[in-house]
Parts: sequence; structure tokens; C-alpha cells
Amino acid sequence: MIYLDYSATTPLDPRVAAKWLEVETTTFANANSAHALGSAAKTVNDASLASIAAFFNVPVESIIPTASAVEANNFALKGLALKYPKKRHVIVSALEHASLIGAAAYLAHQGYEVDTLPLTPQGLYDVEALDTLIRPDTLVVSLTAVDSETGSRQPIEACAQRCRLHKVFFHTDLTQLVGKGTFDLTSVDLATASAHKVYGPKGIGLLIKKPHVGIVPLLHGGHSITPWRASTPPNGLLAAFAEALRLAQDEADQRLAIVQARHDQVIRGLEKKPGVTINQAERALPHFVNFSIVGTRPEEGLRYFSDHGICFSSKSACSGQDEKSVSVYAITGDHALAISSYRLGLSHLTTETEIETFLSVLADYVRSL
Repeated sequence: MIYLDYSATTPLDPRVAAKWLEVETTTFANANSAHALGSAAKTVNDASLASIAAFFNVPVESIIPTASAVEANNFALKGLALKYPKKRHVIVSALEHASLIGAAAYLAHQGYEVDTLPLTPQGLYDVEALDTLIRPDTLVVSLTAVDSETGSRQPIEACAQRCRLHKVFFHTDLTQLVGKGTFDLTSVDLATASAHKVYGPKGIGLLIKKPHVGIVPLLHGGHSITPWRASTPPNGLLAAFAEALRLAQDEADQRLAIVQARHDQVIRGLEKKPGVTINQAERALPHFVNFSIVGTRPEEGLRYFSDHGICFSSKSACSGQDEKSVSVYAITGDHALAISSYRLGLSHLTTETEIETFLSVLADYVRSL
């Protein structure tokens, strides 16, 4: 089976798995316990948190471990809303993950006003539009760092700086960017990430909350490693997340070179296929390749490829598959392309042979139409 859906999730790196197993079998005690094993667990957790904080270049106290990026996105918006109840306006984009859109929709049901930041014809955030959308009662601007369908690297740093000028909190979902590109959180107030997108385990994400940001916890009761979220510290998951980030940083150049080569190979092949349109976004990361086969239904096309041993997707795994792609429509203005788009998620694990096999099956599929 050929896997080309690394933007949805990644396999667990064996080295990360080894770190998880080591910690869970040797330093498994509750880090809040007063005995020696508890102290040993706390020492390991403190080292993991320090490593994670260093990766993001934020203070250790800014790291709030969560069970997922979904929880972290919900925590960011709902926790802020509970802390600042007089601020009743939120700004998001149409490119957000379902968890962020869902949290914003929840607030809308509570009487909040939610505005959507417009996109430029290149599918990027219209940074200047923030000046007209931000109001005195704006609680937060929450924008993803990378469009999960086309891979466009969004100008979150510029958006964060604009929000700082207006004294409005800025939150960004870094889930699709961590391990793929660099970023600067200097002007960012809150950020979200997840281990399973960077060859770490499922079941752990994080919310970065700068010290000046107030927030109300969603989980109460019981001691933990942070006052902002109650739960028994997940020693092994924290160590695994830290290890995954360390490997991503140490191997960044090597991984990117392989991904770029596979990306270029795919693009060359797609350009030769009649009936296939490449939806090339501006500032797109090479880990993403978006294309359309007009006249096809993505759910049927994906089934064909799956039956031939190739797995990829049409949109984010957490979005509905029966709607047009907002991302593709933004950069093409073409409804037919937007409802027939597919997304490849590439990795440093992707091989040249896998890409050639994909292109061969694609040619067969197009001929069968």
C-alpha cells in the first residue's frame, strides 16, 4: 500500500516510539506524587517541556499539553471567551480546521459575532482587511498558518503584528507547519500544534499561551504539570513529542530536500497528464500537491486509487468531502476545479518509485473516464 496522505497524519517514527516506550516503562509514576519515582517522573517531564519550549522559542510556562490540536483550538477560543466575557467578536478564516470552525460556531450560538477574513486572489489572507474588521469588542483573531488543502504558507506573522497594533489577541494553528517550515511567534499570543503531524504519537497536542494572556481552564480538578489543564501528566507522550520535534529540527534540511524532489517529480508527471489541472497556490509548501480532474467525483476517484493500493485524500480528513474546496476556488475562481480537487501529502518517507506508481495509476484512471 502506498501512502500519500501525510498531511492527514504521519506514521510514528521508530525512534520516537522507542522514547515513548522507554519513559512509559521506566519513568511511569505520576509526576505529582511525593515519592522518589514521582520526582524522577517530574524530572523527565520538565526536560521534555523545556525541549518543546525551546523548539517553539517560548517560555516553558507557555506550554500547555493537551490531548490533541482539536482540544487546543477549542481551549484557545472558549478559554479566552470565558476570561473576557465583554469581548463578543471573533475573526477567523474560511481555511480553518474543523475544530476551529466548530469552536467559533459554538461561540456564535452563544451570541458572539464571527467574521471571516477575506482572501486575496492568490488564496492568502488579506492582511489589510484586518484593519476594517477588528473592532473594540474583538476578542481574538484566529488563523491557520498553512492551508491544509493547497499548502499555502499564510502571512501569520504580518497578521499577528497587525493584531498587536490593535491590542487584539492573535491565535494561530501551527499544526500543518510544524516540522515543515520555520515560523516566528514573537507577536503571536496563542498557538496550537499536534504530535501526530510530525511523526509523533496520537493523543498529545499543545496550546502555547504567552504569559500575558488570560484564559479560563476547560478542565478543572486535580494537580498537573500546568495550572491551566487538569490531568495526570502523560510522561511518555510528552517525551515522545519532544523527541519528534527534536528529530524534525535536526533533520529539517535533509527531509525538505527529499520532499522537494518528490514534489517536483509529481508536478512534472501531472503536467503531462491530459485532463489534470494543477492547483498551484502561492507560497505553497512542497509537502502539498493539489490537483483537479474535472468531471470526477473525488470520493469515487479516491476509491479507485485505494483499490489500486494508493491512499491520499481530496480535502482535510476532518472536513466534509461533499462540498467544494474553498481553497481551490479562492486561487482559481473555478467551481468545476473546486469540486473535483485532490490533495497529495508528501513526506521524506515518500519514494521515487511510489510517485511513479501513483502517476501510472493516475494515467489509467484518466483513460477510464
